[in-house]
Amino acid sequence: MPAADPGIRSERLSLRPLGPGDPAEAHRWSGDEELVRLFGGPPGDLVHQNGGYVLAMDSIGTGRDSDRLIGFIGLTGDTWAMRSAELRILIGSRSHWGKGYGREAITQFLVHVFAATDLDFIYLRVFRRNMRAVRCYESCGFRRAGRLEVRADPRYADPPPADDLLLMTLARPVDRVKTGAPTGPRHAPSLTLHAATV
Repeated sequence: MPAADPGIRSERLSLRPLGPGDPAEAHRWSGDEELVRLFGGPPGDLVHQNGGYVLAMDSIGTGRDSDRLIGFIGLTGDTWAMRSAELRILIGSRSHWGKGYGREAITQFLVHVFAATDLDFIYLRVFRRNMRAVRCYESCGFRRAGRLEVRADPRYADPPPADDLLLMTLARPVDRVKTGAPTGPRHAPSLTLHAATV
């Protein structure tokens, strides 16, 4: 896993290790029904998950927006031994929705992850109806790799209809592979998961 204190900063965001007050804020966001539905569960699930790597997202600004917690981003899953991990991101502050913070956080986070780990590719799952998130992930280089059915899973209190999840993947950029290959983007191979069940 990456170092505990990455010091990731961009123009508007600071990504930092979780602090003592962050779980309480995640719990407060759990009262937002739309957020819980889009995220696929309570925000606290990301903060309290084991075996992953999660950072808090603070906005950088002045006045009320100075060092304000707006969400979380991290890697989860049990596939680290296979040099892959699942990306999860949550922006709990509604005033920061639709303003490019998600793309900014993902871009900076993945640069750090690929530089600090030997992961070969990152994957994520997103509800197909959440087109704002899908467009964000595609703008960060992820591509659609398959559809997933959710029949029974404790993470989803109300399982979505069949084929209502998209699996999206992103491979390590070739400029991060120590092979002398030319720089440029690449993608994980397409997966035959059009009727998979999770």
